[in-house]
Amino acid sequence: MLLATGGAVVGAGVTLSGCSVPGSGGGDRSHTLALSNRNSSMVRNFNIYSPASTIGSLANFVYEPPLWIVEMSGGEARPWLMKSFTWQDGGHALELTLREGVRFSDGHPLTIEDALYSFELPLKHPETNIAGVTYQRAERSGPDRVRLIWDHPAYQEIAPLGTMKIVPKRLWEQHPVTTWANPEPVGTGPCVLDTFSTAQVVMRVRDDYWGGPMAPQRVSFTTVGEDNAKLRILANELDFVDISWAGGTKYFDRRDPQRNAYIPSPNGSFAAILFNHAKQPWGDVHVRRALNLALDRTTVSKLVDSGQGPANAAGLAPNVFGSVLLPRYAGVPKPQAAAARAELAKGGWSVRGGALTHPDKGTHTVKLACFSGIPTQSILGAALADQWRRHLGVEVQLSAVNVPTLVDRVNKGDFDVHLSTQGGGSVYNHFHLLMDSNTVTPIGKATTFNMIRWQDEETAALLKKLAATNDPARIESAAHGLQRILAEQLPLIPLVWSCNWAARTSAFWTHWPANKGGDSVLGVNSAPAAATLLHSLKAVQA
Repeated sequence: MLLATGGAVVGAGVTLSGCSVPGSGGGDRSHTLALSNRNSSMVRNFNIYSPASTIGSLANFVYEPPLWIVEMSGGEARPWLMKSFTWQDGGHALELTLREGVRFSDGHPLTIEDALYSFELPLKHPETNIAGVTYQRAERSGPDRVRLIWDHPAYQEIAPLGTMKIVPKRLWEQHPVTTWANPEPVGTGPCVLDTFSTAQVVMRVRDDYWGGPMAPQRVSFTTVGEDNAKLRILANELDFVDISWAGGTKYFDRRDPQRNAYIPSPNGSFAAILFNHAKQPWGDVHVRRALNLALDRTTVSKLVDSGQGPANAAGLAPNVFGSVLLPRYAGVPKPQAAAARAELAKGGWSVRGGALTHPDKGTHTVKLACFSGIPTQSILGAALADQWRRHLGVEVQLSAVNVPTLVDRVNKGDFDVHLSTQGGGSVYNHFHLLMDSNTVTPIGKATTFNMIRWQDEETAALLKKLAATNDPARIESAAHGLQRILAEQLPLIPLVWSCNWAARTSAFWTHWPANKGGDSVLGVNSAPAAATLLHSLKAVQA
């Protein structure tokens, strides 16, 4: 999702310079890395499968995935807890070999039984399949190997293995999988729980982590709102915050150019306007085209001014997917108000009293739902409403709904138009999550795939072709077809890029990753990225 913006807090930042971060290692910042946590209050529930868990990115310091799917490198798959992986049987099977010498934080070794248990969890308990794995069976294929089996070639269905986690079987099999609170988490990651409160969690960095030693001894996660996070990092009370920051370069970097840096980097995903194709009038391409033609993405992106920029028509960020991006879709679409009105008329639509009207399809108000508590969403929603009003005469009914409620509604198809962040990962994953017709579910049944209920035979055929190949030429061909559908049929509308948001200060820690992709990812939104960050840092010498 998009995160909050706003530079008005800057003038107050200096007044906090004498404050300290509570619980951050007794004030010894030379050993404690101070991060922000965006949840309003934390609950001591470290069960990654529990709907009641509020730990967010903290989980990435405790639990780790089989593979690292490097999102800013186009979804490149690299070894992590599995030291190697090999496709077999024409893409029907993937064999993974366990890394040696890995221990859980309680000292027990990571075994092939732990890996097999973790791979079977989403099969035996579908409610735990939050990563979206698609294999049908997992089996032990050797003393240190697991084989995942599909009923079809699945070369491009590897991305979920970068999101799922490996957990210790001996602990998890003793508890109900989704209701156990797991208050003392045990994982293979670099950190173990030290102290917990609803306002702050402090993790101790392990000295026996399989990835080797790290300079920080503790990592603190302080619960702060986004504006408060800006104040605290300006006052050097936090070292890193993963928020979008309107005017971040102006307000943060220039405050202390030698130490401060706001470095947002497009990660392959984008803020999108989602249409519910199971409802009128959103199944009509003329309506979608008209709304798209009326948009001025450049103006919209300047309103939030967080560094992400306007998206192109294909929804493929050039820095991530440039190798398959068709040149004709690489630019930012320009607004065409007259063409937008003509497109409505072409479909038999008119606007009366601010509503879309059709002689056969009825009268419909445009209802746009955004997440509440996220100022950027409000800004973008208001901007869309203003442009559609001025260019088409359409009055938009805006609603702000809390995140859990709206996510549940969208997943069940209970929405009209929704503003959300979508895409990213591998080329296949990018389009599969958005608009795979093979995953369509009826209204009322929750899904995390193709929430827009897009149904199109050509899309389904191209995704099937893409999933079944490892040939770069065939991948490119399928990707070209899919981006043509997205750009011309507009099952959804890419609006502005989403980023790995990152503001960091070198007041206490140096050698931060540069956020340029590959191994240099500045962020904590995956376990490999969090571990890489901890490995990179060096304490400033007093």
